[in-house]
Order: sequence, then C-alpha cells, then structure tokens
Amino acid sequence: QLSSGQAAILLGSGLQQKPDDALAAALNLPVNQIRALANKGLRKIYGVLKESKETLIDRSLPIPKKVQLEAHDVTVDEDLDEAAAEALSLDKLGHFAIRADDVDLKGALNGGAVPQSGTVSVKSKHSKGTPGSKSPYKKDKKRRKSSDKRKSSDKRKRS
Repeated sequence: QLSSGQAAILLGSGLQQKPDDALAAALNLPVNQIRALANKGLRKIYGVLKESKETLIDRSLPIPKKVQLEAHDVTVDEDLDEAAAEALSLDKLGHFAIRADDVDLKGALNGGAVPQSGTVSVKSKHSKGTPGSKSPYKKDKKRRKSSDKRKSSDKRKRS
C-alpha cells in the first residue's frame, strides 16, 4: 500500500536512523517533500492499524438481539390518573387541611366580603407542639454529639 518513496523514507529514517538531510541527498528530493512523504506513509500505516483494531473489537462484541416490544396492560393515561389519585389522597393532604369552624371563617371574611388580595387568615385550631401535627413529609433531625467536646476534655485531663 505504501509507495516506493514512502517505504524508502520510512526505512531510511526508522531503521537506518538517517536524518532528513541525508535522505533528501540520497533520494534527490527536497527536505520538505521527504517530510510530507513520511507523514503520508505514517498516516496510511496508522489507518491500517486502526482498522484492524476496530475489526478485532467488532468481532469480540456480542451480536445484538432483536427485542420484541409489547404493549403494557395499563395505558399511560391510566397510570398517570392512578398516580395523581394516590398523590392527592386525603391521608397525605390531611396535614394541609384547614381546621376551622363556620364561625371562624365568617369572622375572617368580615361579613362575607372576600378581601381584594384573595387570602383569608384563620387562626389554627391546633398548636405546633401537638404530637399529631407532625408533617408526614418532614424527617426528624437528630443532633449529633460533637466529638470536639470530648477532645477538649481529654486535653484538660492530660495537663
């Protein structure tokens, strides 16, 4: 695949370790042409080596199997409706429910007129400290005992 000039240049520079000037004098070619032919020869060799490596890798890869796709029993819309119903169930949203009597709501509306802002404030019937008022979405945070306190007390004991 290499031309005779490319082969001569690669053999002269690689095996005989001749500089480009000596190869140019031996082949009666300018130095820049010697370098260009060497570059083309190296690119051809690289292409052949790369192609052989790719074919070796392709042979080692498993043959892909055809996958038969089948329809699900539940449509996407039905699955989304089911998930929405589960997310909006009263068990999970009970924490956000307004616990107020009609008297409290009438008092907040000041005689039935809704404020222009559209928000109404009603006092909560339960305090935040009651055990049943914990949000199911918040996790309890536990305090860690600092290891720095133990270290400082150990230093005091040593001295």
